[in-house]
Amino acid sequence: MTKIGNLFEAFITIITTIITITSKGMKLNEIRAGTLGGTLCSIWASVTLGDLLQTVIMAALGTLVSYLMSQLLDRRRRQ
Repeated sequence: MTKIGNLFEAFITIITTIITITSKGMKLNEIRAGTLGGTLCSIWASVTLGDLLQTVIMAALGTLVSYLMSQLLDRRRRQ
């Protein structure tokens, strides 16, 4: 299964768990803390340094392209 499929499945499981626990009387803050902790632990195991580096590079590249295009369009508009 793909990472997106795994994340979607985890999301559905979290929602189902919250509904089940809430109906049994557990406090919402305890549910949030447990859900957040479990989600972070499962994501932490699947994210590699290469994925993180690729994300940072792509974000920087996207920012640069966006800035350059806005400058180009601004100059064109002024002519």
